[in-house]
Amino acid sequence: MTPASPAWGAILPCFLATDDARLERLSSLDEGTPLWLFVATTARADTAQRAFLERLVRALKSEKAAWQSVA
Repeated sequence: MTPASPAWGAILPCFLATDDARLERLSSLDEGTPLWLFVATTARADTAQRAFLERLVRALKSEKAAWQSVA
């Protein structure tokens, strides 16, 4: 998926958004690289793309040290 797609997402190292007030850290990470997950979706997005992004978000949030948007 690309930013031009109706639905897209990005996973970035957390240091790129450390001071972003729209994001909330849910838990600490004991090892590995913490990540921020950014996802933009619209009602017009392809059903398969929406389903993929929803599964990705659920999978990442279920992992220790997942982060989420509070905006």
